[in-house]
Amino acid sequence: MRVQVSAPSRLHLGILSDGHMSRPWQGMGLAIKEPRTTLYAETSDTVGLHLVGDYSNDIAAALSSFYSEMKMNLGVVIELVEYPPRHVGLGSGTQIILSAATAMTRIAGVELAIDEIALKTNRGKYSWIGVEAFNAGGFIVSLGRGRNQQKQPALRLNFPEDWLIVILIPDSREGLSGQEEERALWQVRYSDQTAMNIHACLVNEVIPGILEHDIELFGKGVESIQDLVGSEFSSMQGGIYNRSSEKLVELMRSEGLLGVGQSSWGPAVYGFAQRREDAMKVISKAKNLSPKTKVYLTTADNQGARVIYS
Repeated sequence: MRVQVSAPSRLHLGILSDGHMSRPWQGMGLAIKEPRTTLYAETSDTVGLHLVGDYSNDIAAALSSFYSEMKMNLGVVIELVEYPPRHVGLGSGTQIILSAATAMTRIAGVELAIDEIALKTNRGKYSWIGVEAFNAGGFIVSLGRGRNQQKQPALRLNFPEDWLIVILIPDSREGLSGQEEERALWQVRYSDQTAMNIHACLVNEVIPGILEHDIELFGKGVESIQDLVGSEFSSMQGGIYNRSSEKLVELMRSEGLLGVGQSSWGPAVYGFAQRREDAMKVISKAKNLSPKTKVYLTTADNQGARVIYS
């Protein structure tokens, strides 16, 4: 048996509550069609977990205990063939691990929900957005971790697929990850006023903008939340936005893209457009500004990961 798993990336649009609040680590994000994570898994005559391709050691370290816990007494070969740039704000780590673990369970004939796979592979420790993006795609609001709970409940909405999304990734230092990211997250404490303003933007602008197909209202809310959250993290990233991303944020906004912001720690930044010519104009100017800038023109993914058998 051979299984292919293809998963969307995710944009993290903002942390809505810090780790010290009654519902810690609330956040909002969006699954996107490109770039994707794609891998193949198939049975092997040799019992054990066998990794081929890039990041084999990372995947093996993340999944070896999962393989043992699930008592998979068979050989599984996993090959990672496509993945987004890592540590730039697109959530590639979660998508790679969930894709590999899902492929393993399908090969072994084990029925296991995505949230259970996430918990068993130590994903979603802070943000649950990547887990939900893999599970069903769309626009996601993770509602924070309840008392004595590991997984987070989430609100999911279909996102307009006719809104174009421009993603620009400068050729620069990566965003925070691992222990460095964990330390930074715990340093932040939102004031009551900041938390109230963030949630007001979500309820009054971001969500209504999606439901009413109003890109300007949606964009206004996203940018307001980005500025509020970025201000809280400015001491850790050198400003409201990652220093490597500031010029690209300014470019997107000056050229009329909407909902411009930084995904997670960056340096990936994004903006929304209704007209292709507006998106292409920004892409052209970004390339002129820095030819090494990675560019994606994509749309929302309202499906989540695809599993194909062959």
